[in-house]
Amino acid sequence: MKKTIVTLTDDLVQHTLGLEEAADETVTFSIDGTNYEIDLKHSNAEVLRASLAPYRKAGRPTNKAASTKPRPMVADAGAGATLNRHQGGVDPAAARAWATEHGLIKPRQRGRLSKGIKEAYNAFTKFGDRKLLDELLQALTTAPLTETVEQGDHSVATAAVTRALAKDEPEAETVDPDEAEARKHYREITLSPRASNDPTYWARRTAGGLDRTDKVAQMKLGERIDILTDRNLTILGKLAGIIPLDKGHKVSYLAGSETRLENLEMIEHDPKSPHGWTITNFGRYAHQVRSLGE
Repeated sequence: MKKTIVTLTDDLVQHTLGLEEAADETVTFSIDGTNYEIDLKHSNAEVLRASLAPYRKAGRPTNKAASTKPRPMVADAGAGATLNRHQGGVDPAAARAWATEHGLIKPRQRGRLSKGIKEAYNAFTKFGDRKLLDELLQALTTAPLTETVEQGDHSVATAAVTRALAKDEPEAETVDPDEAEARKHYREITLSPRASNDPTYWARRTAGGLDRTDKVAQMKLGERIDILTDRNLTILGKLAGIIPLDKGHKVSYLAGSETRLENLEMIEHDPKSPHGWTITNFGRYAHQVRSLGE
């Protein structure tokens, strides 16, 4: 049997950040007589429900709540195809492989794909139009050009000559605006006794899990934000007071995640906190970027 698996994409992340991230459920709600539905991953759905909780408690239900279960995602088509149900969406894995094949990114390069690469991928794969691809390749191969004209001898230093003369000059470092913004919220944390007892541990620490081979010290701040799991985001949301605490004013799963989150410098050891940990400013920023789109 041939089928297409249509994946849900988080509407909030796509709308606010222009990124493609998988959603886990469809949430419906109504306000001012208009019904809405939105596809969200679990952490964003929890934030939405927590935000509406005070109004739900004070309000009066007028009908049954709509189901928040994900929709069926099977239809006839080519075997094994994976599509995004949003018009104009892309499969991130396929787009990354395409970008690597065409030399737009390096193999195994981390981080989000740019909007320009996604647009070029869509144009190339859906319409056979390689104009955007060629523009990106041109931008990668063309150094900033200057052209000077000296009066008197009428000697002209053409763009080609300028480029040739500048071949051996080091390229200016490109500043990633997202990385620069993340650095505004980052500071080194005070290590917990576990981390500080081993002088070599902090330099060789990893993020654990699937990222256990990647040293955090070599990651960009944006890469640390990218690898946060939904569970990590839920924990950060609870420590930040955005998501309600669990029964007994506890933060579920913190005990199994504190090493990873400390290694990423999202939380900091705090003996005065009832949880033993507090969220850092960088952790708050990471939660906003991934969950709230701010």
